[in-house]
Amino acid sequence: YQIVQKQLMMNFFNIVLCLLRMFKFYRFQPRLAIVNQTLYTAGPDLFHFMLMFLTFLYGFGVITHILFGPQMLMFSTAMNAVSSAFFMMLGAGINMAKMASVDGEMAVLWYISFMFLVAVILLNVLLAILVDSYMSAKEEELETWQEKGYEELPSMVEQLFSAKLLKHLFSFGAIHEDLLLRTLETIKDSKEAEHECSLWEVDTHEALVTISDIYEAIPENVRTAAKISHESICRSGCIFWSDENDENQKGLQLQYLSTADDGDLELDPAEQALYLRIKQLVKENASLHEQHRRTLADTNL
Repeated sequence: YQIVQKQLMMNFFNIVLCLLRMFKFYRFQPRLAIVNQTLYTAGPDLFHFMLMFLTFLYGFGVITHILFGPQMLMFSTAMNAVSSAFFMMLGAGINMAKMASVDGEMAVLWYISFMFLVAVILLNVLLAILVDSYMSAKEEELETWQEKGYEELPSMVEQLFSAKLLKHLFSFGAIHEDLLLRTLETIKDSKEAEHECSLWEVDTHEALVTISDIYEAIPENVRTAAKISHESICRSGCIFWSDENDENQKGLQLQYLSTADDGDLELDPAEQALYLRIKQLVKENASLHEQHRRTLADTNL
């Protein structure tokens, strides 16, 4: 019997640990990640709240043990009294008739003071802590995703039925995303080493990457083992392919803005301010891309 009880106890804690580990996988979705961030933010306040809550709960439990313990089984021991007070706080196990028969005045006084201090004040304090932490976590998560170009937090439904995900799911025979991203990272590092500058400062034509470049950057043994071809690279849904001529046309204006001197441009004050703003945005965009590249490298994507 004792062995069975120990196995049941171990199974209980094993299941609880598995449930706690589920919070780790909530980080992939921003709205689920808010729950993790809420608990993390509210941690210090919850710790201090629990100290006060347990003190009040134990104190009121001891009072019931002293007043009603000799006549009532539910308050016969200190632990029974504390557990009974906890369930009474939740609205269960209230036996006011029996308590009143033992000591009516003290029963009413204890019940009113307990419900007001513990069930009303302390539980609302707990709710306030969680709500405040939730709003703070939501604002932080929203700011993070707004920096990525989102106006609001994407929901799981939007992500599950997004065009990119569907394209990835139905891209049969495509190159694996991790391998493709590592290859592009290698190509980027080689181009930066060749030109001795950031990739965003390289000429538009020189910065272009073709399918052949990706294919040749993949080691031959990996290509053979994974059966990678030019077609499998084209099937990838995690990047967008564009025509080289279109990219050159789109980059002419920005290239001109980045190479021309401020004194060579004859602009009125409004155009000059717009020109300086565009140059600033181009530099900020390059900085954000560099931060994104480092984040991908740190996470080994």
